[in-house]
Amino acid sequence: MKRITLAVGSVMALFLLSVGAQKALADILYCTANSATGCSTTAPASGDYWTVTNTLNASGGTFTDTFSVAGPGSYLTAFSLTEFSGTVSNPQYASGGSNGWTDIEASKTNGGAGSCTGNDTSAFCGSDSGSSPILLSSTPTTFVITGSYTGSILSTYTLQLFSSLTADPTSHNVLAISQDIQGTPSVPDGGMTVMLLGGALVGLEALRRRLRA
Repeated sequence: MKRITLAVGSVMALFLLSVGAQKALADILYCTANSATGCSTTAPASGDYWTVTNTLNASGGTFTDTFSVAGPGSYLTAFSLTEFSGTVSNPQYASGGSNGWTDIEASKTNGGAGSCTGNDTSAFCGSDSGSSPILLSSTPTTFVITGSYTGSILSTYTLQLFSSLTADPTSHNVLAISQDIQGTPSVPDGGMTVMLLGGALVGLEALRRRLRA
């Protein structure tokens, strides 16, 4: 009977952890020049490259995405991410997470030249429309976006990123990325894991006492 109780409790704990834990991705990419395959998880041995960090946390239909870019002096004019199998709605920059940008749109992708003119209901796009391009440097430029979603996190998501040589987005492109990225799953939130495990253990003890009665 004790073995049965232990087995049931273990299953309960695993079930709770898998269902309730926060879903997340955490990727560090190294991107070069104009290419549909310009981003890699390995830094180039030589030459200029941009470091892109993307961390996505999603739970209960809401998400927070922290996206940053660092690299040689060029002007960031737009980016977009397609990360969910369903739809994205109401994206907005979190407080202090806009770098002065105001344009953040649902169901849009980066159309190039600092614009969000592509269409995809699973995406969100940010651009310098209504504000100014951002001069990149070795210090990361970080955006924090919150919003709502349906469906699930895609194991392979799409990153689009546009940077130009000057503040004029129609000038020479130095970074124009449109690439499918194999996402790297992140560990669940530590506090959530502890809470769920504690609940599972309490349930296990209650079940053990009931079976002994």
